[in-house]
Amino acid sequence: MEELKGDNLLRDFFDNISNNYDDIVNKEGEYAVLEKAGRLFERHNYVTGNILDLGCGTGLLSEYLNGKFSYTGIDFSRGMLENASSKGYETLEGMIEDEIRNIPDKSYDFVVSFSAFYYVKDVVKMIKEMYRVARRAVIFDLCDLPSSYISGVQENVYNHASIELPQKEFTHVVEDFKMFAWISPTLNIPIDTRMFLISMLD
Repeated sequence: MEELKGDNLLRDFFDNISNNYDDIVNKEGEYAVLEKAGRLFERHNYVTGNILDLGCGTGLLSEYLNGKFSYTGIDFSRGMLENASSKGYETLEGMIEDEIRNIPDKSYDFVVSFSAFYYVKDVVKMIKEMYRVARRAVIFDLCDLPSSYISGVQENVYNHASIELPQKEFTHVVEDFKMFAWISPTLNIPIDTRMFLISMLD
């Protein structure tokens, strides 16, 4: 999503569209990421547990997972969190980079984030925090933002899709593939993404 500079303006933007966000995301095709997340859970036989969803938005993930899961979502938009709460989420309001540092080690079965990390500058540090908090698996995607998108938006965004994860720290990367993610509604630019699943178990 494109927005003006400043966290407060970006927060206001998401607050204002929160009640229509599900329809907007559907038009962008971003459901493709959540549908793939659902298939990854099924493929690895993840059918129960508690999930920490970073940048959870309206809690749409819960509509794409089959099983018995409980959800906690972190987002800086109160409007988004109100919608997530209506889907059964426990919610934490704040920046994901800040809030995850307050969560104890190994306190969630799954830590996930979808189409959110292009706002995070130090994404490797964020992934390390996810790894610290997760008991079973970490699942996330890194949007491959083209230069035309980065130069066309006013908010600071980052392309992390080409990063190399430290192999000594992340020893069980069992999924790493590229796929279509969404289309920018204002720039009409298609965005691909790189999806990861890191297992905590041998």
